[in-house]
Amino acid sequence: MEIQKITKVNEEIIEQISKIHLKVLEESFLNNFGIEFLNIIYKNLLESKNSIVLGSFERGKITGYLLAVIDYSKFLKVAVSKKLLYLTYLVIKTLIKNPKLAVKMITSILKAGKEDSHPELQFIAILPEEQGKNLGTKLIEELNREFLKIGIGEYFVGTKSSNELSNKFYLKLGFKLSHTKKYFGDDLNYYKSPSF
Repeated sequence: MEIQKITKVNEEIIEQISKIHLKVLEESFLNNFGIEFLNIIYKNLLESKNSIVLGSFERGKITGYLLAVIDYSKFLKVAVSKKLLYLTYLVIKTLIKNPKLAVKMITSILKAGKEDSHPELQFIAILPEEQGKNLGTKLIEELNREFLKIGIGEYFVGTKSSNELSNKFYLKLGFKLSHTKKYFGDDLNYYKSPSF
């Protein structure tokens, strides 16, 4: 197993990350829009200079990944920067099938546009068969090194209040609860990393 920064983006890597997202982050709001939507979002994020993407590789396959952003206020803009019309079509198609999602989405997008500038860990996901091997901790440690290279010494991460394992994971690593807010209809705990 090797942890490395993903710098070369190709369709295979994007597809692997999107599939892990769907499988591991089952409760993610983004999953409502399908793998095609995720592929576009991840392609945009992976190609952005605002993102740091790390992967755990085993025999050339990604077994886990982490995506963080340097400036959260730019996250949404970067995520939809390319293929905006097609992304809009995929969202509208999904919202027609499930109109209840529209309220969550509109409310959260309006809030996202008002976010301040700060570094934030967005996604961390490890395949179930690879969990328990300390990969999450190793990914966080590597993220800390990557942030330090660009002069960042702390960051935020949000996780569902109801996700006991995730909350315990960040607390175990020394993260401190900063605040709680509603996002895409869920209560999220926001933690601040220890300074490093």
